[in-house]
Amino acid sequence: MKHTEKVEPVFCLFHQKKDCICIAPVIDNKTLKMRFFHAIKFNEINNKFESDLAEKGRREAENEGWQSRLDQLP
Repeated sequence: MKHTEKVEPVFCLFHQKKDCICIAPVIDNKTLKMRFFHAIKFNEINNKFESDLAEKGRREAENEGWQSRLDQLP
């Protein structure tokens, strides 16, 4: 059986775009704060075991961007 119902794309606050790759797009500030917090913690854990300095730097820069966006939320 084919699924023919079209689902309207939702704007994801985390990725800041419609039709993002999220399984569950972020649609409220509470969830957005939680997603930022978890993403930052995940990168911090990964960086503890990362030997590639370029990858470690990329994650640190990504965390800075997420922390900046998190700090701007009410």
